[in-house]
Amino acid sequence: MNADQARKEATELLAHQLPGVDAAVLAQAVHQAAPGQAVHALVRHLREHGIQGSATEATMPASAFRLLTALEAAGVPRVVAPSCADCGEHKALPRRRPDRSRICERCANTRSASTCCRCGEVGRAHSRTEDGTVCPRCARRDPASWEECARCRQARPVTSRQADGSALCINCYERPSRTCSSCGEERPVKAHGEAGPLCKDCYERRPRNCGGCNQVRKIVIRAADGRPDLCSSCYNGPLKPCSKCGKVRSCRGVRTGRYLCLSCTPRPQAACARCERIRDVKTRWPIGPVCPSCYSYIRANPKECPGCGQHQPMIGHSAQSQPCCGPCAGVNRRYICPQCGGGDIGRQGSCARCLFGTELHRHFGDTELLAPLVADLERSEHPEAVLYWLRREDSGAALLRQLLAGGSELSHELLDTFPGRTAAVHLRQLLVSHGILPERDELIARTEAWMHRLLEEMDPRHRAVLQPYATWVVLRRIRQNARTRALTDSSVTFARERVRCAVAFLRWLDEHDVALEQATQHDVDRWLTAGTTTRLRLIDFLRWTRRCGLSQELTVPAMPEGEPVNFLDEDHHVALLYRCVHDTTMPTDVRAAGALLLLYGAKLTRIARLTHGDVLRSGDQASVALGEDPVVLPPAVEQLLAAQSQRRPRSLSQHTTTPVEQAWMFPGALPGRPTSAHRLRQRLSDHGIDVRPSRNSAVLALAQDLPAPIVSSLLDLHINTAVHWAKRGKRDWADFLAMRRADPIWRP
Repeated sequence: MNADQARKEATELLAHQLPGVDAAVLAQAVHQAAPGQAVHALVRHLREHGIQGSATEATMPASAFRLLTALEAAGVPRVVAPSCADCGEHKALPRRRPDRSRICERCANTRSASTCCRCGEVGRAHSRTEDGTVCPRCARRDPASWEECARCRQARPVTSRQADGSALCINCYERPSRTCSSCGEERPVKAHGEAGPLCKDCYERRPRNCGGCNQVRKIVIRAADGRPDLCSSCYNGPLKPCSKCGKVRSCRGVRTGRYLCLSCTPRPQAACARCERIRDVKTRWPIGPVCPSCYSYIRANPKECPGCGQHQPMIGHSAQSQPCCGPCAGVNRRYICPQCGGGDIGRQGSCARCLFGTELHRHFGDTELLAPLVADLERSEHPEAVLYWLRREDSGAALLRQLLAGGSELSHELLDTFPGRTAAVHLRQLLVSHGILPERDELIARTEAWMHRLLEEMDPRHRAVLQPYATWVVLRRIRQNARTRALTDSSVTFARERVRCAVAFLRWLDEHDVALEQATQHDVDRWLTAGTTTRLRLIDFLRWTRRCGLSQELTVPAMPEGEPVNFLDEDHHVALLYRCVHDTTMPTDVRAAGALLLLYGAKLTRIARLTHGDVLRSGDQASVALGEDPVVLPPAVEQLLAAQSQRRPRSLSQHTTTPVEQAWMFPGALPGRPTSAHRLRQRLSDHGIDVRPSRNSAVLALAQDLPAPIVSSLLDLHINTAVHWAKRGKRDWADFLAMRRADPIWRP
């Protein structure tokens, strides 16, 4: 007889013993008293004793107490719920006194309460020693009572014993297995639902509201004694200032008074079974204790078990000392997704590939505008990253849901209302790469927004002068540069510095009660000498004010041209180049970018914007276009660029509307965008490659071997800059010109 049939029989027995009571009320009371397998004990009790004499029955089960309480609350006549003989409350009465009267758990603990001789807390006594009584918690912590676990071979508190009397710790103890009523697998029972037993994964997947935060979350402690269901955040502890880090978090330490958050709570340390380093223990598998990083690696890299042939994480050793899965090692820990059969399941009981597809359609599946984005994310190679992006409260997915709920049409102007939010920047580029939003130059847009905010904060008198200068001189020049060549971060930074210098000069004049029309050369010199050389960029603003008749003829010295002083000695230069070519421990992108920098002295802005089409192949020879003319690549550097072109960025979206030839060689974190020169400089510096000395040494070496026009065309340098490097190399190319004139091929 299953649970449903037993509840039906219990309802019929109650209807026979309590005539005139509505059957729906009786069925509801039975369901509240025995929601799971406890209904069988209730049926046996109703058959033997009935409901009338239950109030004085000393041996009735806990489900009968709950039934009487539910019937009395429903107003059923002639039913009196039993109460605790001590406190008089209507609740479950699991304990009996010598006079056969029943008391609740709290009163039983209070009556037998004593002061622990070790921790000093008042509670139920577990055992007695020569020093006094010991509470259950201190008894479990006493190493003298520990035994060696029969499976993990660790000395730990005894949780259960096998048939031969050997001890099992709490990590190795396995609950009795039954057929789960949800997934149909033979697994340990976590709870009993309406349809029957539930395994841990199916029980945790059920949507339940937390009584603390009122959100649908994973419940770690069920309701009991008037307390509601609680999730992990509400159960771990109250919000208190952590005594170690000082942050207000959910802390533990109610008994001791020294509150510690989960991050500051000391964890046991041991030698990891994989990396053999002394680190915090994440879990204990049959192979031994495992640190957090090795735990993630083993879970993320399942292999075919030689014992059962399933694709599982290798967490144990077989009898032949070979890596095997948990069941083959004697531990019922399976990591198989019940939906697709894949490995690496998460806390929800399914793998990320099965979960994030459902989450995507739940959030964005009904929006036709986002169909290309949803379809592309479903094909993502990193489902864990997509699932994390969907669930974060400060991610672009949360911002997108907020915008869709507001009913506004998606546009660049709408996203501009969230300045400073990284999620908005990532979401914008994600929508642009899928054609949902039109393409626009973000450097120009951000510069316009920056200037708009700067002008709003200024005095109206100064704004009247700066607004035309910023709009018709600085921004106009940036737009012209963007039409003729790729706009870089350096050119935008240079333009902002000019505006900042003009703002600082006008404010200085205002502080000294000097109008712009009355400013003299002496005022300009005073302002220049009070700051750094960056103030010399004021020359552009003063030229414009002179042309517009807003100031007198004022001059600013030209920016001094600094000579390159940082170089690498030849041995160090060769050693760095050798590392980039042969050191396989360095990342591929660092090796490829470092080789181009050390070999040709290429600009980082040019390296960062290299595309697959810039690498040209003609027969067995390859070249790369760093300037107007391509430069020949050595075979080793060609292999580095080929390996870099095969690497795909770890991003949410793999979608791109650009042809393969126009794909970026060094992709950035934003979808469809290359990495920045600043980020590339950081990556090279982290691996011991200083950019400025490396580039100076490479360009100087080329200038000593090649004429200035050729260096200019190969490296995209101005001809004057190439001539300057040639002079610094002190090479005379008169012989080269004479040989070229004598060559009949070049003779005019």
